[in-house]
Amino acid sequence: PINYMDNNWLAEEYSGGCYVGLMPPGVLTQFGRTLRTPHGHIYFAGTETATEWAGYMDGGVQAGERAARE
Repeated sequence: PINYMDNNWLAEEYSGGCYVGLMPPGVLTQFGRTLRTPHGHIYFAGTETATEWAGYMDGGVQAGERAARE
């Protein structure tokens, strides 16, 4: 590595401080399937659409692979 950067996520103006921090409890369990539903030829992938590890890098990778298969 040629660089390292620390970040204080709590101080972030737009993210609110943490992963999946913008959704209240129950949103992913109630509406997760809807977040993954394609609209025409548009497929959604991101950690919030993961079926496992939502909110983490593993979830983002899993969601990307799922969307690519779809």
